[in-house]
Amino acid sequence: MSLASAVANAARGALKKFGAPATLARTAPGAYDPGTGAVVGVTTTYPVNALLDATHLQSLGFQFGEGLVQAGDIKATIAGVKPQLGDVLTVGGTAYTVKAVRPSYVMATEVTWECLVTK
Repeated sequence: MSLASAVANAARGALKKFGAPATLARTAPGAYDPGTGAVVGVTTTYPVNALLDATHLQSLGFQFGEGLVQAGDIKATIAGVKPQLGDVLTVGGTAYTVKAVRPSYVMATEVTWECLVTK
């Protein structure tokens, strides 16, 4: 097992122990439905554990970019599934939309992701 794999496993274990159960939902464009005239999206849901951090806005602005952070935004750290912009992270029945993603690396391998999320 490589060092990156060991760290990724340790990160998933720590988030499982100290984080909250959550789901990450990603909707991809589907096929055109001629009956309705609309494109029906296909949603895939992934089980993850998330650690939410409601740090003050200045800290989040420094991490993600000052112009991007708005009142009520929080940071969520997850491992196991790489989030994408627009994904929906649901924790404790509350849905958050992913606005920005910052990976954490070990030996050029992404092991966790810090996400700026908003309700």
